Amino acid sequence: MSRAGPSDEHPPPGRCIPHPRRGPPFEDFHHSCPGGRDVIDTDVLIVGYGTAGASAAIAAMDAGARVVVLEKMPEDIVDDDGEIVEIRHTPNSRFASGIVLTPTDPEAAFTYQRALTETYGVNDVPDEMLRVWASKISENEEWLVSLEGDVEYFAAPEDGPLGLGGGQYPELAGADSTRRIQNKGGGYGLFQHLDANVRSRGAEILYKSPAVRLLQDGSSRAITGAVAESDGAEIEILARRGVVLTTGGFEFSDSMKATYLRIWPSRFYGNPANTGDGVRMAQAVGADLWHMNNISGMAVASWTGERHSFWITPWLRSAFLAEEFRDGTPLPSYPPSYGVVIVDRHGRRFAQEIYKPYSFYWDLSYFDTDRGEFPRIPAHMIFDERTRLEGPIANPSGPFGPIKLYEWSADNRVEIDKGWIRTADTIGGLARLIGVEPAALEQTISDWNRYCAEGHDKEQGRDPATLTPIDSPPFYEIIQWPGSGNTLGGPRRDQRARVLGTDGQPIPRLYSAGELGSIYGFLYQGGGNLAECIAFGRIAGTNAAAEEPHA
Repeated sequence: MSRAGPSDEHPPPGRCIPHPRRGPPFEDFHHSCPGGRDVIDTDVLIVGYGTAGASAAIAAMDAGARVVVLEKMPEDIVDDDGEIVEIRHTPNSRFASGIVLTPTDPEAAFTYQRALTETYGVNDVPDEMLRVWASKISENEEWLVSLEGDVEYFAAPEDGPLGLGGGQYPELAGADSTRRIQNKGGGYGLFQHLDANVRSRGAEILYKSPAVRLLQDGSSRAITGAVAESDGAEIEILARRGVVLTTGGFEFSDSMKATYLRIWPSRFYGNPANTGDGVRMAQAVGADLWHMNNISGMAVASWTGERHSFWITPWLRSAFLAEEFRDGTPLPSYPPSYGVVIVDRHGRRFAQEIYKPYSFYWDLSYFDTDRGEFPRIPAHMIFDERTRLEGPIANPSGPFGPIKLYEWSADNRVEIDKGWIRTADTIGGLARLIGVEPAALEQTISDWNRYCAEGHDKEQGRDPATLTPIDSPPFYEIIQWPGSGNTLGGPRRDQRARVLGTDGQPIPRLYSAGELGSIYGFLYQGGGNLAECIAFGRIAGTNAAAEEPHA
């Protein structure tokens, strides 16, 4: 048999011989082709292994399909007892706080999500898709509880827009339907639960095997599998029923961020393997794209040359309900701190700092046409000694969450010594250190302290309960870049999770789920990413498994 050429048309499986490297239960489905690629036969191929990929795999196997999963990142290193020694597989779900949206009323959730999108002025998500989304995410808790494993899910407190519970846009119709669940292991615990169920059902997971292109029938346009790189060679996976793309976004592709996102730079704290692979593969087979300019936006502390970035909202640190790191040690628990302001490059406040989660990105995106600059990129969070001593300025999520890739110091001293937090004895000295006009920052802090004494924030209208003065030296700054944990754009899909082409028609046998082409087109409700990963993962896996096997 000749080596597969540029057309990526695959030979009939019968012309290959069983591959001796592969053992049961997959020995009947692996082949080697002399002079060509290794070939694996399966029913459903999942490309990308996070919450969406795991949910799709479980659903497909529960529908009777054989499943192969391709994962770009390497597998975790474990010891002889099966305990993880080194985390190497880092899907975004493992970084997440683990909050999963599970509305109390699907009809109200439909109304709320439609309003979140229409706030942008246009809604490109069809009503039938929004209704399926609302229905399926309302089933998430029941589905999770039905899986094998002793994992307890509990409701997050519905504490309104200043916390992580409740509808973050209560002024919009349907917001009161918002309900979210979590487990004590956060997003890391959620993924571990799903992963155990994928493995117990017998899926084959190929780590360190990134898909590089999809296989497409030239006449029918049907997707018949994918080519991946593994062990320094190309392998071919033939999917008799369907392919599900769950590769996540493009958080770590500078070229794609510069092309698609509204502002530059945007920094992210999630999976470094998310470089837009799924977007490019889908485009190559004719997929339409949507929501490419959207993220679940916030501010992120990030430094050139450093491995990790962090979400810095000390007023929210008690809202994260995960209780333990992956090694079983307890996550730190501290009360909220409010003694912070955020200023632009000219030392001026510009927004209500105790912001709604996942929306501050829009405040940072302002462009000053008179000055020809983005004056809020970067911004600077300013606080004092009182706030430093109240606990870690970073939230217990992302790399400082249950995944425990970094453990932030309780008094922030280690991060000061690293230079991540800059400090000076006076506000003027701090301003000079960070490149802000001293007189402007001194006036801003003086005004802030006066507002605190008066109990009324005349500039930004902060809740009086959050008016804590910044008057205890030394003073500190931590940088704030626009960013998030993930992007939201990718191939457009329909209510059946089918990827749509530029002609508006489904590309046969190609499905997607998760952050790769999310339905979220503008404002984002916390807990929605994991909820959509689970819901559309289940839809994609079930529908791909239901396809008639192709010849």
